[in-house]
Amino acid sequence: MDWIILISAAFGAGVLNTIAGGGIFLTFPALVFAGLPPVAANATSAVAVLPGYLSGTIGFARELRTIERALILSAIGGYAGAPIAKALPPSAVRLIVIAVGFGVSAIFFARRFL
Repeated sequence: MDWIILISAAFGAGVLNTIAGGGIFLTFPALVFAGLPPVAANATSAVAVLPGYLSGTIGFARELRTIERALILSAIGGYAGAPIAKALPPSAVRLIVIAVGFGVSAIFFARRFL
């Protein structure tokens, strides 16, 4: 049963990444459901969707100059956040990921109406 869920989540993540990004919103919960600790599930999800991110980066290479600041801030956040996530208990990481996921989703959908 876990394999079916994981394969479905991986397929859905690939489709979602192709259309709008955010495939990790499918892979992360599926891996946690399958029994991985939240930190391991987050790292595994990030590695799993990396090929899609790289191909998207290549496709939008000309636009990288316009998002240079966001790239730098994202790199700093990832570098600073990884050791913090590793030091926190899994239950705290789970809550943070859920809260950030809902927050980002709310901002994404609210932008259409603002």
